[in-house]
Amino acid sequence: MAAVGYNGPEKELTGTIIKCAIEVHRHFGCGLKEEAYEIALCWELRQLGLKIERQKACPVIYKGIDLSHENERPRRIDILVEDRIVVECKALPSNEYIFKAQCLTYLKMLKLRVGLVLNFGLPTLKAGIQHVINETKEEYLNRLRMEHPAAYRSVIEEENMTFSQGERDANGGTHMEEPVHNGTVRLYGEDGIEMCVSAPPK
Repeated sequence: MAAVGYNGPEKELTGTIIKCAIEVHRHFGCGLKEEAYEIALCWELRQLGLKIERQKACPVIYKGIDLSHENERPRRIDILVEDRIVVECKALPSNEYIFKAQCLTYLKMLKLRVGLVLNFGLPTLKAGIQHVINETKEEYLNRLRMEHPAAYRSVIEEENMTFSQGERDANGGTHMEEPVHNGTVRLYGEDGIEMCVSAPPK
């Protein structure tokens, strides 16, 4: 699935990161382990005076409680740029959905908006660039309604099925206008991920 560009306030910074990543890929090609690309990308970004944190531990927040101290092997973010952009570096021959899902989880835990997955294992880096957006539920639903109306209707219909008749009667026969989280994830992937909404079959 082709990468979708991001036009928000972080666009300039993500563009700079991508340019640096392209330079790294141009120099190394696609045959190394991801750590080599990560180190080189950090070097390029530091040359531009950007603040870089490499292998930053990701907090574990559950129902508003920080459980990080319970985790002996915390997940670590490859690169955090300017305290704003999460960058995950990969070096595999294909893009996987789990890359984006993992990046989105980091964004949610850190309460950040934008992430990048950069897969250096492909012949061209352009094919391995994935933008990940931590959307609000309202943003997600609005985008889904505009881009994939049939998929949006399916989400709403599934949500409606979660209400018993008694709940419907208690609500005066009305239903919620937003889907439950589980329904969204099962049908279309994590609800904040850019590019994770599958177009309905034609």
